[in-house]
Amino acid sequence: MMLGLAQQLFVERHGKQPWKIEASTQPKTSWPLLDEMMSAKRLNEIDLALAKKLLAYTHSQDEASIALICHLSMAARQGHLCVTIENNQIIPPPEEVWLSTEENSQFQSISQASWSTLHSLLIEAVQSPDESWLSVVENNAKIVNTPLCCHQNRYYLQRYWILESQFVTHVAPFLNESTPQLQPNMIQINNAVKELIKSKALLPEQGQGILNGCQYPLTVITGGPGTGKTHTAGILLRTFLESLTTEQRKQCRIALAAPTGKAAANLALSIQRALKGQNDFPPLTAQTLHTLLGIQKGISARPMRLLDIDLLLVDESSMIDVQVMGRLISSLKPGTRLILIGDRYQLPSVEAGSLFADLVNYLQSSPTTISRVTELKTCLRAEMKDLIDLAEKVNRGEKFTIPANQSLSQKDCINFVQFDSNSHPKVIQQRLLRETQSRFPTIHHIPDHPLEILKQFSQFRILTPLRRGPLGTEQLNSLFAAAAISHSQHAICTVMPIMITRNNPSQELFNGEMGLIVKFNREMAVRNDHQDDFALFPSKKENGLPEENVRKIPAILLPPFEYAYCISIHKSQGSEFNYVLMLLPEGSETFGREALYTGITRARQNLEIWSSSSILNKMISHTALRHSGVIQRLQGIL
Repeated sequence: MMLGLAQQLFVERHGKQPWKIEASTQPKTSWPLLDEMMSAKRLNEIDLALAKKLLAYTHSQDEASIALICHLSMAARQGHLCVTIENNQIIPPPEEVWLSTEENSQFQSISQASWSTLHSLLIEAVQSPDESWLSVVENNAKIVNTPLCCHQNRYYLQRYWILESQFVTHVAPFLNESTPQLQPNMIQINNAVKELIKSKALLPEQGQGILNGCQYPLTVITGGPGTGKTHTAGILLRTFLESLTTEQRKQCRIALAAPTGKAAANLALSIQRALKGQNDFPPLTAQTLHTLLGIQKGISARPMRLLDIDLLLVDESSMIDVQVMGRLISSLKPGTRLILIGDRYQLPSVEAGSLFADLVNYLQSSPTTISRVTELKTCLRAEMKDLIDLAEKVNRGEKFTIPANQSLSQKDCINFVQFDSNSHPKVIQQRLLRETQSRFPTIHHIPDHPLEILKQFSQFRILTPLRRGPLGTEQLNSLFAAAAISHSQHAICTVMPIMITRNNPSQELFNGEMGLIVKFNREMAVRNDHQDDFALFPSKKENGLPEENVRKIPAILLPPFEYAYCISIHKSQGSEFNYVLMLLPEGSETFGREALYTGITRARQNLEIWSSSSILNKMISHTALRHSGVIQRLQGIL
């Protein structure tokens, strides 16, 4: 058989023809532990197939090597950048990584003896590696030729080694004592901050954040909800610009960005408020990081280039994954001033990595860099005190003790509804619909006051970490939407909450943005002058006439959307509601305390948690923070 061009090139380079290996020629496998894990739904066929593929041309069937590649693959799919194995310790541990391979599937329990055997296999793979393992892993690679990489005692898939290396290499110069190119008048800034603190326009911790941001090339402002992060950033920007000379101000190039369009729009509004009345400042808009960096669908739309920016302010930084963070840092020219804003305790990005939390932890680990982090701890909203206290308790890993009256706060603003462990999910579905449907406004006519309707629908929301399954967002939204349409059979229209799922800049609609859709009952609409469906969204203008505070968009022009009676905790980041019902069924444990913290902090006034003490405490004892080598590698460089 003649070889194709690609095959010929492969043979010339590697001297192998791995495609010639037939399944019949392979030795019969004997992997008792991995077979057990597969039967118990603890191991996914995808991970096993990857391990087999990587070792196929070595003719090896070593179970230890196969197990280690499976562990590394599963950890990567859960967002970890690497696996650390040292002194018989494995991070992240198999008991956390080898969970159910399908969301909400009923996996079987594994004996302690089997877990111990798996642990021993993983240790054996690195302490006494066979030829198969050595042939696919490269140590301390700068030019990577192997699918796996090893750095000291950490093991990476090639992709994540490259992305982590990109971030570490380019962020290091920002953490040295290099000076930003555009230097403000620090004496003037110090005096301005003192006056703001004296007049109680700023808290001392906020003032320190402004001083840090004006002094260093890279700084972080972190804190929980209600601590004034974006307000502080806005005053920082205003103070910085006021301290520049006229010539400096003309030359100063400032950019605002965030991971999502919704977060970018919120950031722009906050900055506009801070700069209100300052007509000589340059007009500022915010954009998504993907737009700023030229990334589309995870792939670079244009070659890497340096951004011509003097100061870049990025909000919601905890949502930035390793690929975007690495590209962001490597796109900044020397002398750029970078300010990252975010809540270090929120859920990490949907994709791999939690580099914002890694960076905060590194900066706070050394007295020489600790001043680069401003942690705002004072909640400025009195009504949120009990909620913030509960969120901080979750961060500390303290277990819940549910009192007899089912209230978790003195003011009864946090309540707990105990799941019956024997309840069928369909029973919980119907109870949820029965008890919460009335909390969403019932509107079966064309809204006379659309802004008021938008406000009513923004008061309450159901949150859950699950997307699929009977208690996930998909089925619950279908249930609530069907009920709303059923109740409006004899009405002109039905008004329902929606969430945009794809950016549409031409309509100024962004992923995660919530509004309402008005769907007409065709039969009734014909009798009453037929109208087409339309959607309502809050205006992007901060002030304006009442009719300007709502945008009305024909439904046919909307980008993809989904109903939003229930939204995922991930997508709730950046949003707040007066009343939140957080649904935490079985399967929520794997999302960790970060999901619980994020859900709690979406509520402004009242929170209701539907779960069990067991599920809650399992979430608290598990952290969703992703493992990486960022801190150790930065310590080694700096």
